[in-house]
Order: sequence, then structure tokens, then C-alpha cells
Amino acid sequence: TAVDYQPYSLSHFDSSDYWFSGTLSALTTGWLGRWIDNNGSAINPLQAVSIDTALSKDIRTRVNPVCAIAPGASLGFTMDATGGTQLPPGTHPPADINAQMASLRAIAPGAANLDLARSRQSYGLATDVSTRGAALAGVGAANPAAQYPANSQLSNKLKLAAQVLHAGLGTRVITIHWGGFDTHGGQLATQDPQLAELSRALAAFKADLQTRTIGGQAIEPNVATMVFSEFGRRVGENGSAGTDHGAGGLMLLSGSAVKGGWASPFPGCKAGDLDAAGNLKVPTDFRSVYQAVLEEWLGGDATGVLPSKPFPALQRHDGTSTLFK
Repeated sequence: TAVDYQPYSLSHFDSSDYWFSGTLSALTTGWLGRWIDNNGSAINPLQAVSIDTALSKDIRTRVNPVCAIAPGASLGFTMDATGGTQLPPGTHPPADINAQMASLRAIAPGAANLDLARSRQSYGLATDVSTRGAALAGVGAANPAAQYPANSQLSNKLKLAAQVLHAGLGTRVITIHWGGFDTHGGQLATQDPQLAELSRALAAFKADLQTRTIGGQAIEPNVATMVFSEFGRRVGENGSAGTDHGAGGLMLLSGSAVKGGWASPFPGCKAGDLDAAGNLKVPTDFRSVYQAVLEEWLGGDATGVLPSKPFPALQRHDGTSTLFK
């Protein structure tokens, strides 16, 4: 609880940028992207995937390839086979031109034409994602017993995440954006259903993974799910039955490999516990959590990934500081 940074910013844009980059300075890469650059593959874009229409800054890299896949979207390249003619939907389905695009990669550009070389490399990586992504069709849809919430964008994204993990494509990181918690008014009517949907969807995702195996080995013990927001809410209610931007966001980790319980001191939410602006006092820097995830779960030293590392160790109620069993 009350995980943030000091001095905190209550700007969506600034704070989101800090959380995604893992630093309070201006960096164009993400904290997980830098880990991929240091530890990942130079040829596998599926090693880090944003389940979205755009790439999350969390996994933005400097060198190694990563990708975004939207639920329901086709992979690779297609072209309108009608030449733009307006015909009834389905009359002329888009032509699959992945083979043609892949062949462009084989044409060597001039030694000085670096831009063309990068473009053709991108063609090759995109068509490779399309070819390898065909494995998603073979792993099966979510087990109905998982009971994902119906008519839920979050459920659809988590279902695709489970399929990607099951396909064995070398995926190490998946990001999902899901929002709408900016409840300045009418909070009970909007935020409570969202929290229920979040809880049910995460439980269904875990149950879905428990039914999936690769080579006879269960997937779920090898998956940890981390949830965070760019900041929290003020303790005091405003005049519109809601709460305004506040310091100290929520972070949680789930999965059978995660050590349960509180991993941060509770700061208290009574009037005497708050700062002068009515915000929670922040006992845990968010980069302390990132540091633990990097070093305990993903593997390797967080140095070079998190600027200004090391950060203070986590403080658990039992006196330990680890996140994982």
C-alpha cells in the first residue's frame, strides 16, 4: 500500500512516465525494455508483448525487438484486395501479403542505406511474428471453468495473454493497460464494480493458467502478475462523492510463486497520519518493488536497468524483504 516516489507528482502524464520508465529523469526506454535489452533476444519480438493497439513504454527498448498485439487483430501484413473499391464487407477479404513482405528482407540494401536496412529488418520481424503467432490458434481458448467476467475488455486481454504464454513463443513479459479509476465523482457507483471486475478477472487468469501446460509442465507457477497505478487517491472525500488525485498508489503481485502478505508498512489513514496536503505518507518507493522483481524473478542485477539503484529493501510484516517464495 502507498507505493510511490518522492517528491510525488499528481499529474497523470508525469507520473505514468516515471512508473513506466522506472526513473524520475527523462528516459525514452522503459524499465522492462532495458531489462530486455540487457538479457533478451535480438531476433524475437514476442519476448515482450503489449496486449494493446500500441506499445507500452514499460517494454520500450533501445535495441532488441518487442511488439504489440491487440485482441482480435490479425498479425503481419494484409492489403485490401479490392484496391480500395467500396464493396460489401466480406466480398473481397484482405489479401495476405506476408510472403511478399518477407521476401523484401532478402534483398540486400546498399551498404550506406541504413534506413532501408532497418525497414527491411522490420518487415522480417513483423512477418516472423505473424508466422510464429499462428501457434496461438493451436493452444485453445480459455477454459470456461476459469469464469472470466463477461463483456469485459480486461478479460479479453487476459485471455490473449494466457494464449501467448501457452504458445511457448519465448515471451518473458506481457503488459496490459486497463483504466478508468480516475473517480473524482460518484465513486461508489463506478469504482466498486471496476474493482470487482479486476479481482474476478485476475482470479480467472490464474485459474486459466493452472489448466495449461507446456511439455507436461504447468505454466502458472512460472507466471507472476503485477498490478499498479500511477498514483492513488486522497483519503478525504471531495464535494462530488469522489476522491481526488493522491500520493501513494496500490501495487499487488499474484501467483503461486509470490510470497503472500503485506510487503510494505501501512502508513495509516487517520488525519494525524496524513501529510499537510491530506495525502498518504509514502513508506515504499516503487523502484524498490521493481528492484525485487528484477533480481528475484526475472533474474540479474537491477544495475543498468534502474538508474540510481540500489533502492531500499522492502519491509515485510515478518521482518523479511523478499517478494517471492
